[in-house]
Amino acid sequence: MWLCALFFAVVLPANELTPAERGAGWSLLFDGHSWANWTLSQGAGTTWWKIEDGWMRSLPVGASAEGRRLTTLESYEDFELSFTWKIDREGNSGVKYRIQGAWQFQPQDLETGAVTRLPPTLENLRISTALGFEYQLADDENTPDALDSPARSAAALYRLVAPRKAGPVKAGTVHTSRIKVVGSRFEHWLDGGLVAEGDLAGEGLRGVLRQNRAKGEEKFAGAGGVRQPRYDGLLERVTAEALLAFEVPGSPIDLQHHRSGVWFRAVKIRRL
Repeated sequence: MWLCALFFAVVLPANELTPAERGAGWSLLFDGHSWANWTLSQGAGTTWWKIEDGWMRSLPVGASAEGRRLTTLESYEDFELSFTWKIDREGNSGVKYRIQGAWQFQPQDLETGAVTRLPPTLENLRISTALGFEYQLADDENTPDALDSPARSAAALYRLVAPRKAGPVKAGTVHTSRIKVVGSRFEHWLDGGLVAEGDLAGEGLRGVLRQNRAKGEEKFAGAGGVRQPRYDGLLERVTAEALLAFEVPGSPIDLQHHRSGVWFRAVKIRRL
């Protein structure tokens, strides 16, 4: 009997729920073969994502200019999200949650520095940049962002809280992550261990956000007419401002695509 139980535990498909999970209120966000619970940013028909062997994977270079992010059709306030993932060499991605706004970039934004922050509705997120808290996914050994700061490494609350983990996440290795959010409290888990936690509205984190806002303003002002640094500075400032406001209790969940390969399966969620 013990051997039979072990066998079925091993062969259970990754994109299915166990009876215990169903009883605990979990639901699948990815069934292994369809986009049923997701929308592609800026329209369907993109070649930036593909379903392959039970994974949904990003394609580093797509054939269209749109559709780079995946966004859930439903919004979530208090929740627990679990997913299995792996990332290619120099890969950089993330899972955004508690999204506080959407920024639809306009060329004149780089001239004036004045932007309009839209509510994070599904309609706005389809055509805009999501301004939210982010569980970072990265190849810790080769991605410049992760090498630059522990707060930009895998499992970090991106740019805000560095994870306490046993070692670096390596390209091509499979990991299981969990995000738990109740009220303003968050937890980031990696491979069964709690690696980051805190208060999204707490003064400690708000202090870091104010520093990030100032850094963004400095980067924007110091870039002269160079487009990319001005955009990066503006994005850092706008994101910090949105997260400081912290006025939206629930939002869709957003999978990031930064022109590198990332793979997801066993994506499941339950409301708390």
